[in-house]
Amino acid sequence: MTALRFQTTIPDLAPHDDCDLEWWFVQGCVSAQGRAKLHLMAALFVVRGFDAAGPPGAMLIQHVMDEATGSFWVDSRLTPTAVAHHNRIAELVAAGHFRPALRGLALWRHRKDMLAWADNAGVIIDASEPEFSIYPFCVAWNGFGLARDGQELHLRLALGHENGTLRLTLKAETPWLDEKSTRLNAGFGDCFAYQCCPQMIGRGELNGTAIDGSFWIDRQWGGYNGWLLDHSETSCRVLGWDWFGLNLNDGRDMLVLRHRPLGKRDRQKSFAVLFDSEAPRLVENPEIRPLHHWTSPKSGARYPISWRLALPRPRFFG
Repeated sequence: MTALRFQTTIPDLAPHDDCDLEWWFVQGCVSAQGRAKLHLMAALFVVRGFDAAGPPGAMLIQHVMDEATGSFWVDSRLTPTAVAHHNRIAELVAAGHFRPALRGLALWRHRKDMLAWADNAGVIIDASEPEFSIYPFCVAWNGFGLARDGQELHLRLALGHENGTLRLTLKAETPWLDEKSTRLNAGFGDCFAYQCCPQMIGRGELNGTAIDGSFWIDRQWGGYNGWLLDHSETSCRVLGWDWFGLNLNDGRDMLVLRHRPLGKRDRQKSFAVLFDSEAPRLVENPEIRPLHHWTSPKSGARYPISWRLALPRPRFFG
């Protein structure tokens, strides 16, 4: 077990103009007294070129699901600049996989498929951009808002024209993890920084009704290379990861991550962080294995839907 850096105050959540990619992620659930839960998720991404070159683009996903009815609301959008950065990365990946004679055809098919998928899923190309304030931190875009007020965060989700606006104040119940990638797994190198609070209590209102719930917040920033891409002078390959945020029945919380170059089982890197009553602790080399999969009838993509997670000794449970 390795003790990790943590802090009881909210860390600096402001954007980093010198990184390629960064995001703010909020997930949780709320309910009013005697009513079913609403499950919420919002993720805001800011993307730039390699070595933070070029103007930033942005992507936003907001999702709300009613536990009782299964109905949901979703908003997904990105800016034209984000599309341009995606196309540039696609060009680099294609250059590492296809001969020049086939490269143009591969890129044409990729862009055609992406546009068709985005249109079918209702993804919006939005010419507006998120508005940031640095001190105090605040970001707002298309009804989504996240702002710091002392040791609290204010979250806003505009749930479409018919569903009103959800407003919450979030306060941490556990310390914040505030670490670099080299401390989480030396194999990553110095490619990203990670902040996380696994338990925040939220209280607020939706359409005049008082609500409360619990939330998990992640914040990450860094470079493409070593995290999303394996980029060299001769090739550029896509990297992937599997992420789990778990609130355990005994009151502790766990963050588990597996990083995996696509199609290469022997080069995986993983780590787990256990949030106990004293401080976050690093657990090296957890076992992370998918057990069952589901295949989408629309895209044909195959997704894992159940997993086995096992921690090496020393054991933390029981």
